[in-house]
Amino acid sequence: MDDDYDYASVLLGTLVVAIVIVLYWLAAVKRSGRRDGAIQRAARKLRGTVLRDEVGGTFGLHFTIEGRPATIEYPTVGTPCTQVKVAMLRRSPGVCRILTNAVARERMKFIGARDIRIGDTRFDANWFVTARPESLAHRIFSEERRADVIESVRRLIPFGTPSVEITRDTLVVRVESFLDQTEPLQALAQTAIDFVGYILRLAPEEGIAWVAAGAGEAEVGLCPVCAAELTEEVVLCDKCKTPHHQECWTYVGQCSTYACKGKRYVA
Repeated sequence: MDDDYDYASVLLGTLVVAIVIVLYWLAAVKRSGRRDGAIQRAARKLRGTVLRDEVGGTFGLHFTIEGRPATIEYPTVGTPCTQVKVAMLRRSPGVCRILTNAVARERMKFIGARDIRIGDTRFDANWFVTARPESLAHRIFSEERRADVIESVRRLIPFGTPSVEITRDTLVVRVESFLDQTEPLQALAQTAIDFVGYILRLAPEEGIAWVAAGAGEAEVGLCPVCAAELTEEVVLCDKCKTPHHQECWTYVGQCSTYACKGKRYVA
């Protein structure tokens, strides 16, 4: 009798697990279908190209922003998120990060920088802005366009916790959620479009003259993540040999060079 009871319990447990797996799979298929449809509609609006894997599945979107390659992608490492990644091609004069205070507290060990006040009381109370050089944050949030920049960030709040990270080579606009509808994807892309414009149209700093393109190409020895000098704890991407601070590599989780995506480094 006990053997019959144990067998029935095992069978019932197996059936429940099977049902849960099937329901999870059906939900994933439905979610994937919504995402694929949203990406295809967004591609038409952004005049972009749907990215597909080897078996024809949709996994992202490629488009351009002022001639710069950009992708909408769904990173598979860590918490679910959706991001736009833009190749800035060394057009940013430094590094700037815009994070919610909650996210900033989690990453404070890496950031190691003070919260820069940009002049809007409500925004300063809820967001953490850090930059190197610090003047870059003030130039991005310059008085004449501060309201527009704030709106570009706040636009994403309904779709998940937003962040904007600018390095010398890359702009990443991210929300901590899996976007599977067209409107949020367009909002994410629009914020990236806005920030590319903000970076490309920075006013010169007072007392600093602009030089012709290429004149600064001799500048070497700067980390592509934090833009600080590479003086200690330097590692090289095993794939493209780009140098990074080891701490910066750990923070990003991979090579920061656009389209490299190297996962390993050598000391």
